[in-house]
Amino acid sequence: MTKRERIERRSSDRTTVACPVTLIANGQLHYTQTCNLSENGLFINDDHGLGVGGLVNVILTLPDRRLVSAAAEICFVQPGVGVGIKFLNLKSSDRQEVRQLIRRHYDEQRRDESRRHTRTRRKESRSKIALHLNLHRSSTTTPHPPLRVRTEDISRHGACLIAPLPLEVGEVITLTCVQAECELRAVVKYTHGDGERWRTGVQFLSFPKKWLIMELAVSALLEGGRLER
Repeated sequence: MTKRERIERRSSDRTTVACPVTLIANGQLHYTQTCNLSENGLFINDDHGLGVGGLVNVILTLPDRRLVSAAAEICFVQPGVGVGIKFLNLKSSDRQEVRQLIRRHYDEQRRDESRRHTRTRRKESRSKIALHLNLHRSSTTTPHPPLRVRTEDISRHGACLIAPLPLEVGEVITLTCVQAECELRAVVKYTHGDGERWRTGVQFLSFPKKWLIMELAVSALLEGGRLER
């Protein structure tokens, strides 16, 4: 294979995906699966005794059970590993199906990476400050006095509260200082407890400035709050 052919072979997007493949070569059927796939060809995980330049027919089963078939050529062989196959006459409609599969797979990978990033991005500093706050619930139909809660830790983006009862995930609450004039709106992200104490994670809907957190801390100290190390 020339250098130009190798460049052309890798010129299209490809993705690592396992799809069932039936190869018809020299009148024999070979059942295998893709290791990666592009609109120009595929790589399978077994050489099946095939040689470079050999012509085969490929029947590819997509995840939605749609079949894609084409004449193809063996472009390269890695003995004991697999073979690279180039489509020769893939129909435009089948090419579009493969292209859409690759795009969906890329989108799923990006979403997975985004979720992993979300789970591991808790790198911001969180202060172990016990602040006594009033928690006002807007979702209750009957007016109730505010709940007295305290923070277990706090950052610019959220806090972990210790509450006397469970809150609903997704509920929007308002936190006010017991003495100082300050107010924060937040949304509940999780809650769990033992029936008497409920640890509740909240995310601030507007990021408080550092001076506000300091004001909260000073307020807590003035009313007898404590700093935990």
